[in-house]
Amino acid sequence: MKVFGVTGGSGSGKSTVIEVWRNFGALILNCDDIYHELLHSEKRLIWELEDAFPGVVSHGELNRRRLGELVFADHSKLARLNEIAHKYVVGRVKTEVSAARRGGADVVVIEALYIIETDIASMCDAVVGVVAPLWKRVKRVMERDGLDEEHAWARLRAQMDDEYFIQNCDIIIENNGTVEQLREKARDVYLNYR
Repeated sequence: MKVFGVTGGSGSGKSTVIEVWRNFGALILNCDDIYHELLHSEKRLIWELEDAFPGVVSHGELNRRRLGELVFADHSKLARLNEIAHKYVVGRVKTEVSAARRGGADVVVIEALYIIETDIASMCDAVVGVVAPLWKRVKRVMERDGLDEEHAWARLRAQMDDEYFIQNCDIIIENNGTVEQLREKARDVYLNYR
């Protein structure tokens, strides 16, 4: 079984790459989806977030906008959020990869912003970084997530820049053209490295 990590900043085009690979039959583990599922199923996670960031949980539900306003403005708070979230997400990813291996999966793709910095990297045969011009990423994040420009910039400034991914990933997919060109690059990488 091959395990690939796909990473890159918000709005870089990771979802398009993943869509192509899913169509080839790869099992996709989206760490954002895992995190959001854990926010509903793992009460210990909610308690830790409330303890670290008082006021972000109300009636057992996380106020994600409020948490984002706190952490994207303060790198130490973002680091604390990541420390808490990664503990739960990485544990779930390890369980899912083991289950896929037992189930006979050919290719597993782990999609996450934070792969290089976590134990997820050690599970991967290769880590693929998707990079794109910053102005394109801001526009995509605004459209996709319904953020105004100020909040989109705050989110992206809190993340690693493209150079970080270029330096730390095994394979780079540059999203600097049309969506169809990105799909073609994704197909090429999948077929060449699978």
